[in-house]
Amino acid sequence: MLRIILNAAISAFKLLRLAASHCLLPYRTIIKTLLVVGSPSNVTFWWYATGNILSGLLEHSSCSKQLRKDYLLFYLRKVVPRLGPSPEQLRLCAGHPSSYLSDDHTPVEFIWVIGGDGSSSIRFAMEPLSSLDGSPLKYRGCLETINSLKNLACMKSFDSTWSDICQETLVYSPKSYSKNFASQFFLGGDLTPSGMVAKGYYIPKLRAQLDNCSKEELVTQCIHRLGVEEGWAFVLSYINLIPLLSRPSIEMVAVDCLQPSQNRIKVYFRSHDNTLDVICKHMTLGGALENETIQNTLYILRKLWGFLFPGIQSHQPLPVQSEKQDWPGFLIYYEMTLQNPIPFPKVYIPVRQYCRSDAQIADAVSGFLKSMDIKIDGHYTEEIRRLFSHRQLETGTGIHTYIACCSRPSGPQISLYLSPEVFSSKDKII
Repeated sequence: MLRIILNAAISAFKLLRLAASHCLLPYRTIIKTLLVVGSPSNVTFWWYATGNILSGLLEHSSCSKQLRKDYLLFYLRKVVPRLGPSPEQLRLCAGHPSSYLSDDHTPVEFIWVIGGDGSSSIRFAMEPLSSLDGSPLKYRGCLETINSLKNLACMKSFDSTWSDICQETLVYSPKSYSKNFASQFFLGGDLTPSGMVAKGYYIPKLRAQLDNCSKEELVTQCIHRLGVEEGWAFVLSYINLIPLLSRPSIEMVAVDCLQPSQNRIKVYFRSHDNTLDVICKHMTLGGALENETIQNTLYILRKLWGFLFPGIQSHQPLPVQSEKQDWPGFLIYYEMTLQNPIPFPKVYIPVRQYCRSDAQIADAVSGFLKSMDIKIDGHYTEEIRRLFSHRQLETGTGIHTYIACCSRPSGPQISLYLSPEVFSSKDKII
């Protein structure tokens, strides 16, 4: 028992040292005023392991100092308690991390979105887990997680009409408790200068298996209730022409927690194709999508591809290390709204699968930003080193999980998906 207590104390000291090394004012203030002795140990752990990263990223946003503090308070009160047990707690109960969200099963990730004008916005995604055993929350827990956001002062707006429909049509509700249950839901949030926009992500695989139907059938039922059938028919008319063995498969569905007239549904497909030519073909639905925004998006993708994978021609498959051969692959979503029946695509490049290290990825992003004349505060690679200082970037991949890109009215947009790697077995600095 003494050894366990000593190990816990050492871990806490390391986390405090890491947090203090790049602790910013709102983060430090919250530590002093709210994280008091007696807080649940998992809350203390997750806050010290991840709160400083979010605080550092928010410094790059155009949010006011007060709003940044409000977002950190929201993260501490609403997100951190739902991240499950700490690694030490899991070891003590012989449990294993189980989150769907990242390769090492860390249940939270941060997204740094950089626009063509150099502005940054910050997002997060998390999977709510049981504080007892770290298993994914069931139907009721997912519903409670979404509904807990209704009356928050930092919310820009909140309407659960579409998220309720997704919950009803895509998530399986067991009649009795079962510990070993697959992930079905995670929560996202855009931390904008005018308030937070919440997002629900729904994974229909389990519901489809237990209802003995296809994921396509479930999603079609959901989309029919949302009223965006025209855009969905556009997508299926292309997808269903692809031979079954090589056809992209539905991974998940996402909606914002906004009123239907302002909302959008995004259907994510998983593709194991890994040539630029085929990815572009999927994005344009075989050439059916040809407007200016799509063409600009493809230009941005080709430019970024050249920095991430130098020397790889558009028709050549990306080389992959043998131990990563069976990793998930690319994600492509198609966004649909009530106002616009034409789907809008976006691709997520699984850089942790196809790149050598996070150092290489960060340098490629820095080169891409420079080539597009996009200037941010500080140097991207150095900022990643500062914020994710738990290990050297050269030791492997895993901090950068995906990179997404598209064209927006303000110009190019690149989204960096970043994992704290809490459960990673890679050598740590601390």
